[in-house]
Amino acid sequence: MQNSSSSSNPNPSTYKNACHLYTLSALTALGWVTIGYNYSVYNPTVNYLHKYMDWPKNEIPIRHGLGFAMIPIGALLMILITLWKFSECSRRKLLILADIFTIIGAILTTIEIFSVFLVGRLILGFAVGINGPIAPVYIREMSPKEISGKMGSSSGIGSSFGKMLGFALAFGLPLPINNNRLFCQFMYAVPAILSVVRIIWLGFFFRHDTPKYYVLQDREHEARKVMKKIYKEEVIDELLSGIKHEKLNEKKISHRELAKRYPIQLKVCIMLAALMQLTGIHTLTAYSTAILTSSLVEEDLN
Repeated sequence: MQNSSSSSNPNPSTYKNACHLYTLSALTALGWVTIGYNYSVYNPTVNYLHKYMDWPKNEIPIRHGLGFAMIPIGALLMILITLWKFSECSRRKLLILADIFTIIGAILTTIEIFSVFLVGRLILGFAVGINGPIAPVYIREMSPKEISGKMGSSSGIGSSFGKMLGFALAFGLPLPINNNRLFCQFMYAVPAILSVVRIIWLGFFFRHDTPKYYVLQDREHEARKVMKKIYKEEVIDELLSGIKHEKLNEKKISHRELAKRYPIQLKVCIMLAALMQLTGIHTLTAYSTAILTSSLVEEDLN
């Protein structure tokens, strides 16, 4: 009987509760939902902004461009400022910081003053610059190997869901386009709602960092405490030893040294990033509605 059971299940799972882990990855990926949403929400609302903010007609194109550009600018600034410190920082605290940025930025974008709207979009960019790299790291470092791929896919799914949500909510916008701003403001406030959900979860229900972070900080007791919530008791010592081994082999290297070690990979990444910009995919995501409506009619779509 024992041999039969062993042969039917040669790779028993190391984790306790898959539902708990998938919930963890889904809630963490709310940061990626806000990333996708913040980019897509600009598309259906672009024709409303200048109406209810009463922009001067000759400044509408430049203001639209600035409004969209603030998020990638903010994300780039945040990454450049904090990239070299990310590995040493608490993943959980960075996620909470991203949520705080998202809540503040989303609230500011609902205010009918263009300069305040721009600052709000810039702060949302700060949140994107943190959520982008840190949410997947948090999920990966919490994931058992058997389901790490499924858990890791939540970031991509979250981004796609966020983009879809932005377009789905657009059905609530008034037509013909007018000065009614309430639903448009609600659409810009949605990321704050999502971030409140995650900040409550991280602040009150799952107040732990990843085992790897604790090991890097020489806090093995806390790493073991977190692992007991995820893994079966009999595998914890082995997994903890593996993380310690990784810590011993990890070395800090400069960006210049990184470029020397991986020249081909770096060139491919730069090429892909350049192609994304040259093809105008982000521009189409932001402006396809405005492009189509202005080509169909001279003023507003009725």
